[in-house]
Amino acid sequence: GCSGGVEEEFRPSRPIENWSNEDWATVLAMVVTPEGFVRHDLLQKNQDGVRDTLFRYAAAIEAASPLNRPELFPTEKHRLAYYCNAYNALCLYRVVKRNFPENVKTSGIFVLDLVSVGGRRMNLDFLERTYLRPYDPRIHFAINCMSTSCPPLRKEPFEADRLEEQLAEQGRIFLSDPRGAVRRGDGVVISEIFRFFSDDFTEAFARKTGRQPSGILEAIEEFSAPDSPIRGARTVEFQKYDWSLNRPR
Repeated sequence: GCSGGVEEEFRPSRPIENWSNEDWATVLAMVVTPEGFVRHDLLQKNQDGVRDTLFRYAAAIEAASPLNRPELFPTEKHRLAYYCNAYNALCLYRVVKRNFPENVKTSGIFVLDLVSVGGRRMNLDFLERTYLRPYDPRIHFAINCMSTSCPPLRKEPFEADRLEEQLAEQGRIFLSDPRGAVRRGDGVVISEIFRFFSDDFTEAFARKTGRQPSGILEAIEEFSAPDSPIRGARTVEFQKYDWSLNRPR
């Protein structure tokens, strides 16, 4: 159902003493393809217990978060890494619980479904708006709503001590991937993410430089690789977002 709580059998048997992303690492290593899509068939079959492992991680997120166990997440990087992993894992968890919907946007997993984070019930939309978007626009390269147009899902968890390099790499990957940017003549067609969340990028640019960017391309250029299609582009258009489930192409 939509209640938010994870099944009793997957809950930690004792209080969590140290936060671990080991279960999430196992899931990602198994189901994420080199292109960053998801082998949902393996979750459907529960191959090698991968679905159970995902459910255990969701139950750990339910048990502990920076909200109810702040001592486990001492810095902003710990918290940001936690919420990136939590968003991705709970999104995948809801996809499984919704029986792998063909259209993720209309399935209800972002707004209708509740998830439990450190014992607090919320929807995924609230989690993103409250605990991710205010802190770093690069989270848009890291979080994945399990749709085809999402940035490639990283094959490893985000970790506080590597978060800076992980986010930087996610940006370079996405802005050189057809899901992120495609060159057309002297123009570029970029992900609709940059239309949905343009303010996140332009405001971050203004905070950093003390001036307004000329447009979205200037605001995101620093996140791209030198050979990214966005470099040197004079015009910009937006792709149409594909909300179908992010199965391997």
